Amino acid sequence: MTFDDDFIQLNTEQGVKRLLCKPAGVQWPPPETINYAGFIYERVRYSQITDEQRAELTMLMRGAEYNCIGITDQAGSAHYN
Repeated sequence: MTFDDDFIQLNTEQGVKRLLCKPAGVQWPPPETINYAGFIYERVRYSQITDEQRAELTMLMRGAEYNCIGITDQAGSAHYN
């Protein structure tokens, strides 16, 4: 189950970008890799809080951290670093 405040953090060469999962189209638990804005990101770590625990802990936000590992070309093919 994806809560409204679950988020992903994308680490890029330009800095950190944080996005809420629902508007970004990411379901919880977060996937191993994400394609976003022409870049491929690999999950480094994520919150291990269960849906049941999260439902009880209303002041808690779950997050997943990703590092950029490559780019996609206009045809959608992947190119890894």
